[in-house]
Amino acid sequence: MATRLAARFSAFEPTLTRLARCGHAALLPPRPPFAPGSRPFAAPALAITSLRYYAAPAKPSGPLKNDAIAAEFLRPGSTIVLRGRSRAAPPTAAQLATVHVYYVDASGQDQGLQPFNDLLAALDRKLDDLVQVATRPHPETKAAIPVVKLISRKAQYDKVKAAKKKVAAPDKTEKEVQVGASVAVHDMQTKVARAREFLSKGYRVKLTVVHKGAGNKAPAAKDAMMQQILDDLKPVTAQVIKPPEYAGRNVTATLAGKKVDEET
Repeated sequence: MATRLAARFSAFEPTLTRLARCGHAALLPPRPPFAPGSRPFAAPALAITSLRYYAAPAKPSGPLKNDAIAAEFLRPGSTIVLRGRSRAAPPTAAQLATVHVYYVDASGQDQGLQPFNDLLAALDRKLDDLVQVATRPHPETKAAIPVVKLISRKAQYDKVKAAKKKVAAPDKTEKEVQVGASVAVHDMQTKVARAREFLSKGYRVKLTVVHKGAGNKAPAAKDAMMQQILDDLKPVTAQVIKPPEYAGRNVTATLAGKKVDEET
């Protein structure tokens, strides 16, 4: 058994040697051949060295705030190796002392070049943030200097909340209502009521009389059904954007809604 294992590991020695030359592995000196009483898995030991990629850290997305402003300004800076990968080292106190930024206070007044360390020390992080809003060239070196503004966290929260609530205007939003060509009377009334609700809120509505199955109505019957729907929706229709037309075997039409509060 031991002899077979030794022969098997010996067959891998050329491969391990090539890996060592490529820098992916280091082959330690082989142990002596198997001897009686030795452990059965005594074989040349392989020490794998982890590959370290020193790629530049990814540039953060969104506006830079507080300490991230200095870290970005000092890029690429030094790196530290953590778990086999490089990470941006945090700025040292000496590095931070060299960072100056153009400061705009909460009232919008430009205070000129200011030491960034002093701004961070005076910052109440529970209430405010220093946010980079632009860059401006240095008057002497022409290097790009961050322009930071003091913005309250409440103002930032309100801005994000308002952006989430912002929706597209109803007249720019299109809804679609499909009606089968062989629909029952009650289902037809339900579909028309749904389209009427959309139009009364100002939405654009695309109406489609859908051809379903082999035993459907003739084109004339579909045209009559579409015209009946248009007549029922006329009180809440501001404009017929696209008149009835055939798309394959289906009939479509697009209407612009008229809000109920605009009716006289």
